[in-house]
Amino acid sequence: MAKFATIDMLKTLAAPTPKDEVKTKPGRGGSGNLSFIDARFVFDRFDTALGPNLWQLEIGWSADIDLEPRLNRNNQAIDGTEAHGSYPLARIGVFCEQGWVWRTDIGSYSDIESVKGGVSDAIKRTAVQWGVGRDLYDPDSDARSTNRSVPVTAEQRDRAEQAVVGQRGLTDRDRGKLFANLKEAGMTGDKRKAFVFLAVQKHSVKDMTSDDLDTVLAILKAPQDEHPEVWENVAMVSGD
Repeated sequence: MAKFATIDMLKTLAAPTPKDEVKTKPGRGGSGNLSFIDARFVFDRFDTALGPNLWQLEIGWSADIDLEPRLNRNNQAIDGTEAHGSYPLARIGVFCEQGWVWRTDIGSYSDIESVKGGVSDAIKRTAVQWGVGRDLYDPDSDARSTNRSVPVTAEQRDRAEQAVVGQRGLTDRDRGKLFANLKEAGMTGDKRKAFVFLAVQKHSVKDMTSDDLDTVLAILKAPQDEHPEVWENVAMVSGD
């Protein structure tokens, strides 16, 4: 039994959705049919890809959110949306090499069995962050038209590898975004290396994770007085 989720397991988690698991329902306003999966498939996919010991689900409620009530197809407020100031919240954790990693998303109340439907929606939205059912958002996905196992594309592999916050390695797109933002802030050469180390304690961009990228970008966007320990020290380093 694996001690933690591996990249291969995460690729299996984010594999294309079999056609017989894809359901459809009419979209609103004559927008055509919408493809979706149910929560049971989410549970089955996590159990199959990771095993029951390497993932867990938590259900809660968000803080009060000021949202317009959702309307059903008759333009009437869905039962429950006005009565609740908070919304269903799902957290799915996967045990990785560095420990438990969590993804969270909110659900919206449904036309029928509003709370139950909202919880199910939250679960599926959170699962998408781990790659489960994400291919349904791609109109050209082969998984929509076949029951057979289809080859995993380079983009799907990339999504699977980046599904875990904290995994080693950034995509080429991530590195390009990082370097562009650092350059714009005047971080080049040794100054760039110093900034990365001071921000996320990594000696090389090669060791950065997707979580590290978010941290660096947040520091770059924030006022410098919010992170004096970074800016004051990096100012003492020459650029090249």
